[in-house]
Amino acid sequence: YEFGTSRSDPSGRHVLVTDSGNFASVLFSFDRDEPSYFPGLPLAVDGDSVVTAQNVGNDATVSVFAHTGDQLGSARTPSVRAALLVGDTVRLVTEDGRIVDLDIGSGDTSEGDQLGIGTVTEGHVGTTGGHLTVVGTDGTAIIADDGAVVGTFDALQPRATATPSAPLGTRCLS
Repeated sequence: YEFGTSRSDPSGRHVLVTDSGNFASVLFSFDRDEPSYFPGLPLAVDGDSVVTAQNVGNDATVSVFAHTGDQLGSARTPSVRAALLVGDTVRLVTEDGRIVDLDIGSGDTSEGDQLGIGTVTEGHVGTTGGHLTVVGTDGTAIIADDGAVVGTFDALQPRATATPSAPLGTRCLS
């Protein structure tokens, strides 16, 4: 398991980690006796749902599951690097910096703003669950849960911590 890339809901009761040996995600939850397994890499988790992505080349299949493993929805998008669950919507950020909304029920997607931070390498939900911090090759952006770009910081990267595996939501920008 790769705990350095784990995702957690704001309560900390649900943790989604990568099982790199199986190209899958594993949900550990204080609300369940056994872990749950999902195809794809972990993107986001909340108290009810899990979001994973299977990136192949420039495309991705983004899937949303209930904690029990039942699939709630999916869609094809450009390759994805970050996600935030907001009600019945998954707010995604693609590798090329496009904000995309996925309606879980219908599977429909709609495009939002284009970030100017270069190729997106990673993204993490803030510890309160209200924003997404996205890191690109040319800077960092913070996106609110409503999809608005709170700020873009050219040439700034999150500051390293004494604990390299600390989630990005706990790091600061220099």
